[in-house]
Amino acid sequence: MRVILGVLLCTALGTGIAFRPEWGGTWKFWVTLLVVYGGLAAFAVYRMWDEGILRDVFKLKGGDFAIGALTALGLLVGAELVKPYVAPPGTEESAWLAYVYLVVGDPMELQRSIVLTAALLAIAAAEEIVWRALVLDQLMQRLGDRRAWPLSAALYSISLLPTAFLLAGPAGPNPLLPLAALGCGFVWGFMANMLRRLPPLIVSHMVFTYFTATQFRLPGF
Repeated sequence: MRVILGVLLCTALGTGIAFRPEWGGTWKFWVTLLVVYGGLAAFAVYRMWDEGILRDVFKLKGGDFAIGALTALGLLVGAELVKPYVAPPGTEESAWLAYVYLVVGDPMELQRSIVLTAALLAIAAAEEIVWRALVLDQLMQRLGDRRAWPLSAALYSISLLPTAFLLAGPAGPNPLLPLAALGCGFVWGFMANMLRRLPPLIVSHMVFTYFTATQFRLPGF
């Protein structure tokens, strides 16, 4: 349980630092997330190596890329269907979406920059290693499979709660990133529980995050 609490504390603190509006679109935002998640992912990889499960967890199988891409596509479609209800265009809630992208930075710059793209994909991969390998494994050992993966999704969402207040707008606290983490966390947690391997999840997370970050369009921003 100390490992789980440690991960939650570190990720929530890192999120609270990285997503400060004054760091929006700067190298400080990316470096903070890379340091926090990179360090935790390295710890997770070491534990898996020490337990002799590293090769099994990262084992590639035929269809992994297709599974990851199709899952990401489903999540992207789901996000587009939900977005008009959570942040309808022309309302105060629509500012929530703009605030998120003001912190992440210009989508066009992200598309053009190999360094920023690599940082984005590295963070996505590290998140899967941390939440769907390290945390989920710890929860499974204590609570069993059925309760572990939904709880891991809830904890993943909680780690992003600082963004609700840092990116608050006229309509109040910003729920977009915690809600996205909860929804995606349920899907990826279920996949991890079923597949017991990370490659399809990492592909899914990378594809979903990249296209979510680069396809933002909102009139006036």
